[in-house]
Amino acid sequence: MKNPHAQCIARALVEMSRVLQPEEYAAACDAALQLAERSGCSDLRSFPDHVLHALEQHQNILFVSISTPSGSLGSQRDSLMKTLRAQSGKSIHLKEITSPSLLGGAVLQIGDELYDASIQGQMTHIVDSFLKPLAQSLSAV
Repeated sequence: MKNPHAQCIARALVEMSRVLQPEEYAAACDAALQLAERSGCSDLRSFPDHVLHALEQHQNILFVSISTPSGSLGSQRDSLMKTLRAQSGKSIHLKEITSPSLLGGAVLQIGDELYDASIQGQMTHIVDSFLKPLAQSLSAV
């Protein structure tokens, strides 16, 4: 995500969005993608990440996603939002994702950071903590 042209184009798109009419957004996005491509952005699939990053910086927003088996935090949503707001000092945009492969718990993504509080993640951590000393003792033999 270190293409300076794509970053600059994304910032310009975010700035322009303040004065555009909603019906003009699609054309502006198309033009920004074409410009990014002509500027050497080899992976246009990463362009939305540039735009989200520009939005985060420009509008003091933190984009967060949380995956749970049900796709809903229910009564815990407000508590999480309040904690994230207090920790970051930013407005929070929370996307709740249904992930049926999770047995329980949640996986939280904030920007590029991933926090795994799922049952599977905790079990993997426990197994690794047991196996690490065993592997070290076997390698010493």
